[in-house]
Amino acid sequence: MSLLTDLFLTFAGIGLFTFGGGYAMIALIENICVEKKQWITHDEMMNITVIAESTPGPIAINCATYVGYKKKGFIGALIATVGWCSPPSASSSPYPGSWTTFWRSPGSPMPSRGSRSPWGS
Repeated sequence: MSLLTDLFLTFAGIGLFTFGGGYAMIALIENICVEKKQWITHDEMMNITVIAESTPGPIAINCATYVGYKKKGFIGALIATVGWCSPPSASSSPYPGSWTTFWRSPGSPMPSRGSRSPWGS
């Protein structure tokens, strides 16, 4: 298996099987990327965590981007990031209209009814 495929599948698995946000994923990312695959060192993982906390965006995506960049440059960063984003995107994209249908149903709690935009949208 090529390194790019491995990057994609590794971060797709992390994105698919972890819940609780980026901080919950840090231990899994460290276990896989530092201990099992040895793509980065423990010190690099600590640096990634600090940098990812201070940059905009979810911490897990920033970690995936850094590891991908470290291993294969720009294309590695892109592949690792797309790998991490694919499972959540695929699981939510079949239902784009379902939330609108739910919130417009007469029995829905509709917390946003009183918070309309002042610009009329």
